[in-house]
Amino acid sequence: MNSDHQSRAIATIRPLLPPDAEERVKRLVKHANMVVREQIRSETGLRMVDPDGAARAGAPVSVVDGFSPAFAGLVAENPDPVLWALVSGQSRLGRLVDGLNFLLHLWPRLARWQHLPETLSDAAPALERTREVADELQKVVIAQKLIEKMKKINEDTLGCYRVEHKKSRVEIYWMPIAIVASMLEIHIEDVTLVVLAHELAHAYTHLGRDIDGKEWDQRGFFDSDKAVTEGLAQFYAMAVSSKLWQRYPLARAAFDKLLTLQSGPYLAHQEWSQHYSGNGSETVRFAMLVARSKGKVTNDEWLEEIKNTTTKLKRKQGNTRDPLFNS
Repeated sequence: MNSDHQSRAIATIRPLLPPDAEERVKRLVKHANMVVREQIRSETGLRMVDPDGAARAGAPVSVVDGFSPAFAGLVAENPDPVLWALVSGQSRLGRLVDGLNFLLHLWPRLARWQHLPETLSDAAPALERTREVADELQKVVIAQKLIEKMKKINEDTLGCYRVEHKKSRVEIYWMPIAIVASMLEIHIEDVTLVVLAHELAHAYTHLGRDIDGKEWDQRGFFDSDKAVTEGLAQFYAMAVSSKLWQRYPLARAAFDKLLTLQSGPYLAHQEWSQHYSGNGSETVRFAMLVARSKGKVTNDEWLEEIKNTTTKLKRKQGNTRDPLFNS
C-alpha cells in the first residue's frame, strides 16, 4: 500500500466529512456485527468452526482510517478538495437544478400570483443564474471523469477482507463510506451495513465450513474469477440488506444505489438471475457448495453450475419466484 497516496488522500478527504462520521460507522459495526453474521450463516448454511466442530471467532472486524489502494491513488492524483467537495455534492446539485427548473417553468404563473411577495417579483434572472451555476459545477465534475474512474476500480473500495499468516480479518474504511454516502445522499449507517455484509460474506464463503466440515481452499478462493467471489459477496450483501429491513429499512435501497458506482465483477450477481427462474437463494447456495469443492473456479464454470443446480432443484422442488430479485 502506497503510504504517500494514503496520507495525501486522507488529508484531502477528511476535512470534507461530517465530524461524527467515524463514530457512526463504528457504532453501526458494533451493533450490527453479530446480526449480520447470523443472517449470513442462515443464508449460506456455513459456520465459522474448527475442523472438530468447535466454534471459533472468525474474521474480526475493525474500522480503520484510509482508503483502498486504488481509491487512495485516485484521490492522490486529484488532490483538489474543492473538486472532491463537488463530487460529494453531486446529488444535491442535481436536486438544486431540478428544483430551479421546476420554479422557472412555473414562473410565468408565479409572477402573476397574488400571494407572491413583492420582493420576489423580479427573481427570475437570479433563479436562472443560480441554475446556470449549479449546472456548470456539475459539468466541471463530469469533465474530470472522477466518478467514471471510481466506477472502474476493480477492488473493494469501502472495506476489505484480508487473510495473512492464516488469520482472516475484515477492515471497514469509514472515510470512503462517508464520502460515498454523501455522493448518493444515503445514510452512513446504511452504507456501512452493506459494506459489513459484503466483507463478512467474503469471510464466510471462504472459511465457513459446510455440513461436511469443508471450507474453500485458500488458493482456490483467491485465484477464482472475481466475478464469482465478488458476485457471491454482492449476492449475500443484497440478501442481508433485504432480510434485515425491519432493523435497517433503508439498507436495501443503499445497496441498490451503491450499484450505480460499481461495475464489472460487482455487477456479476445480476446476471445469475437470468440463468434460473426458481429460488435464487437456494440455487446460489447449492452452486456455491459445489464450486468451493473445486478450488479455483472460472466465471464460465460458475454460470454452468448455476444452470445445473437450477435444473436439479426444478426437478426436486418445482419452480418458485425469488423475492430478492422482485422486491
